[in-house]
Amino acid sequence: MSRFIVAMLVFALTGCDPGEDTRVQRAQYTFSPLSGVVNSEELPFRSELCLNGEWNFMPVYENDLSGFILPKRFDWDSVPIKIPSPWNVNTFSKGHEGTFMTYPSYPEEWEKANIGWMKREFVLPESWNRKMLRIHFEAIAGISKTYINGQLAGENLDLIHPTEIDATNLMHRGKNEIIVGVAKESLSNESGKQSRSQHATGSLWGNYVTGIWQDVHVVATPEMMIENVYVDPDLKTKELTVKATIHNYSNSSHKITGAAVVRSWKKNDADDERFSGCWTLGAEVLNFSASEVIELAAGSSAQLLLRQRVEDQLDLWTPEEPHLYGLTVELDTDGNVPIDRKFVRFAWRQFM
Repeated sequence: MSRFIVAMLVFALTGCDPGEDTRVQRAQYTFSPLSGVVNSEELPFRSELCLNGEWNFMPVYENDLSGFILPKRFDWDSVPIKIPSPWNVNTFSKGHEGTFMTYPSYPEEWEKANIGWMKREFVLPESWNRKMLRIHFEAIAGISKTYINGQLAGENLDLIHPTEIDATNLMHRGKNEIIVGVAKESLSNESGKQSRSQHATGSLWGNYVTGIWQDVHVVATPEMMIENVYVDPDLKTKELTVKATIHNYSNSSHKITGAAVVRSWKKNDADDERFSGCWTLGAEVLNFSASEVIELAAGSSAQLLLRQRVEDQLDLWTPEEPHLYGLTVELDTDGNVPIDRKFVRFAWRQFM
């Protein structure tokens, strides 16, 4: 469940002490803040900079996409928007069986805006030299345009899925500026045989709200990096296969190999098991290496395969006993020098 939705649901789970200030609502449960894009297992090879917080906001009261162009001049509202949050969230929370206002500071006029522009400045860490830099939006509801230092970095249309934009060549040391424009998704509707929508739909929340409603990070990764990890458990053959997609963004070729470590995913006994922050990595149960060395040319991609026989090291996942494991793939190059790590969570289960 998203951090934003959890924040809204706090109101439904709240108990109020008569001796306390009734304007302050306190939840009965300890809610777990979600981690960022970079898992602690991936440090120090990967880093992130969170861009959540107050951004400048300019609403645009246009009814079609012809008005969705980067303004030559911005007239920022005196009230900042708090990212992550849609600018029209108040009418959603009050109009869909809600009894509260999520952001009382947001002017009512914002609810009528079909387009909005948001801006903030940030400073890149000095240590981010020779890194691939990406802007990671966990979710934007609407048609989005992202500008980095005045240059268009990417466009997207979605409601609930993550969006990642390569901004390596658009950022520089010191102060940088990001401007994000978002238009209501319904402005892209076209008549069709099945649906008017030009995107995956079906969410009441996503079809109503507009804006950046999940976390925003700048993510720094190595030039030689693991793009994706796919874990394939085969219970019939008792074999665990890991497929790591790697990419060489550097200007030279490298010899690549890797290894994987599997640890149990354990609940802290003193905490409530319903919240992910109450779970930690436990003891190592598997450790295995790739059987091949890949010669990866500059600018190319390849898949590194790692396989391991499984006897009784992994417990079967069932609804009654949902055992989970954390897997970390480490990428090594040129003399077993580690250059990147990627973490994923998986279960020893298989659907036939």
